[in-house]
Amino acid sequence: MERIFLENRTLLFFPSFQETETPLFQILPHEVLQWAIPELRDYLNRFPQHATLGIDCDTDEKSVFCRFISRFPVIEAAGGLVSAPDERTGGKRYLYIFRNQMWDLPKGKKEAGETDEENALREVAEETGLQNLRITGFLDTTYHFFSDFEKKLCIKKSNWFDMETDRMQATVPQGEEGITQACWLSYNEIKEKFPAMYASIAYLSNRFFAAHAEL
Repeated sequence: MERIFLENRTLLFFPSFQETETPLFQILPHEVLQWAIPELRDYLNRFPQHATLGIDCDTDEKSVFCRFISRFPVIEAAGGLVSAPDERTGGKRYLYIFRNQMWDLPKGKKEAGETDEENALREVAEETGLQNLRITGFLDTTYHFFSDFEKKLCIKKSNWFDMETDRMQATVPQGEEGITQACWLSYNEIKEKFPAMYASIAYLSNRFFAAHAEL
């Protein structure tokens, strides 16, 4: 299934024969994918925060999704979920940031000539002050709407990586990016912050922790 996030709402593209993993608040008509962008944004904003809205794509959701996102400028970015050993518990802690009054993961726009991995490592270091980061795997790619400086609706394609460092270093939040905190959190602390987390980040976190037993 493919999905795109608008603030804290999810637009899920799914094939008719497959059940969705999350309950759908409403199934939308295909016509909404052809609406003018301001009309589409206003329509989606009418639904409650954290609602998942479905688009039934018959059998070819990837093709429908690709045609839809081709209507928008797409900006590429990358970031990571960083873990470090927690010597007190013997488990791990994970680095989350508080950006513009929401819990988030560090990421940023790709620069010319960078690979996705280079982009992710640079942005995580810049936004948190962490050093000696290592990528241990690829997590997922998310898509979300955002408005550029001209208030034009764009899509950010973010490639996410699993990262680690040897210890829980002191952090330096990048204030000019709206980041006021960069905190090492336990799994239970992360779950408590889901209501104040961007929908794309909550989705990514749920997928990661569901696949990892060492919490």
